[in-house]
Amino acid sequence: MRPVHWWRRAALAVVVAAAVLTIGELADTGFDVARVCLLVVLAVAATGFVLDALGKPAPTWGTDTVRPAAPRGLDLQTQRYLSVMESHLAATLPDRALRDRLVLLAERTLRVRHGETPGSVRGQELLGPELLGLVDDPPRRLTRSEIERHVQRIESL
Repeated sequence: MRPVHWWRRAALAVVVAAAVLTIGELADTGFDVARVCLLVVLAVAATGFVLDALGKPAPTWGTDTVRPAAPRGLDLQTQRYLSVMESHLAATLPDRALRDRLVLLAERTLRVRHGETPGSVRGQELLGPELLGLVDDPPRRLTRSEIERHVQRIESL
């Protein structure tokens, strides 16, 4: 609190005390001057403390619009695949999310383009040993080149 505010409050106390005493003299009430001044100073000080405690309202913080994490122009499914690949490459332990997505993509492509399932003999021939190994082996960390090879193989089905 700046001292200027306290000087203003002291001036307010003097003005209020003078007004109360003047009204008291005009009404011939016989106020005790010391008690009236003490009461006015106490009331002004209490009001000042309450106003200081309440203070000014906190500033409102504006939020910016959230930008998508993926580059513009990508659809939602492509953004999700990109996010899974980036998290797989950044992870310290192998996870199955990327492998499961690649297997699902291979199965869908095989089913849509050839009408085969990965369990059929023709489906296994079309998938090839690399994609079959991806399906059967436990999850492991894939390098960028392995991911690219698997995606190109799935695209060529």
